[in-house]
Amino acid sequence: MKVLTVIDSFKGSFTSQEANHIVANAFRKSTLIDEVIELTIADGGEGTIAALTTNLDGEIRKISTKNLLGETIQANFGWIEEKKWAIIEVAEAVSITFLDGTNQTHPSMTNSFGVGLLIKYALNLGAKQIIIGLGGTGVIDLGWGAASALGLRVYDKNHTLLEPFPVNFSKAFYLDSSHVDERIQKTRLILLNDVSNPLFGSEGAIRLFGKQKGLLEDEFSEFELSAKVFADIVDSGMHTFPGDGAAGGIGFMFRSLFDGGYQPGFQFISESLNLEKKICTCDLVITGEGHLDYQSLIGKVPFGVANLAKQQGIACIAFTGKNELNQAEYLPLGIDAVIPIVDRVTTLDKAIKNGKDNLKKAAELTAKLMELGANLDTSKQKKIINRST
Repeated sequence: MKVLTVIDSFKGSFTSQEANHIVANAFRKSTLIDEVIELTIADGGEGTIAALTTNLDGEIRKISTKNLLGETIQANFGWIEEKKWAIIEVAEAVSITFLDGTNQTHPSMTNSFGVGLLIKYALNLGAKQIIIGLGGTGVIDLGWGAASALGLRVYDKNHTLLEPFPVNFSKAFYLDSSHVDERIQKTRLILLNDVSNPLFGSEGAIRLFGKQKGLLEDEFSEFELSAKVFADIVDSGMHTFPGDGAAGGIGFMFRSLFDGGYQPGFQFISESLNLEKKICTCDLVITGEGHLDYQSLIGKVPFGVANLAKQQGIACIAFTGKNELNQAEYLPLGIDAVIPIVDRVTTLDKAIKNGKDNLKKAAELTAKLMELGANLDTSKQKKIINRST
């Protein structure tokens, strides 16, 4: 039997690469298994750099950039020399984890300048394609900071250059893109995004995601009104595009000013890795993630993998830390069995801390049960043969 492991990261516990390695090693001990192939995977968010560089002979570099407070940090940057592909996760520079609840980290005073620095580094390498994973940010600056790092200048009505912070949204009067790095217009920008949230409104970057980034509810209306002033300067009347609300509006800026194109994260990564062809050569596909819930049904790794396996008539099982779906929800989508890795009552902190051991035990038990089932089937076949002779 040939097995393919395509497991996403268990956030806060271990990476996709670690998850696949743990499960693959457990199944390699089984007498049923002839070969196990491990494939690091992601959905366009966290882990995108690792998924593409690991499987496409690339490298991960540590690059100096700025976080959302303007502090110098080291961020992961993916580079695939053969293809001249640069891979950037915006959260590497402006992650929500940099927020500390102080006035300094209020969304009006943070920006995405560091993301622009990563793009500039990619341009200096001669990137033909820059793949940008959106999501996990702590900013709501509509990409102003990133564009500023690439040369965009925004002025008020008195022709005074504005600092690229949301606190200045309502002062924006006109922009000057004549200083923007010309190389970006010659480089393909792919925006990996699995959400369809617009920039504004009840499902937008401010009202839906603002609170978790430090914006108070009574600030929503004023913040959104000022943001609309800025958005109209960037792309008058054209800020209703599905997906523009991702990553605090960074996607909006890249799409409207730099001609970036949205692509579903899992689809782009799976096609880049020839996942469908790899699945076709296997007898069993193993996937999973830390938490299976209704959000998993839309663009996430487990059901993307399961759908490809189902199309080929290949069995698929999923390991998870927590499962909120029932069989009626996951069976039609291609997952034949969901296996929770936590086997006792515990706290979330302990579950995360013991995640690797729990996954190892669950994988070994599953492999052993499969082996036992195969042996029982063989015994039944022998009994039938003996009775007929």
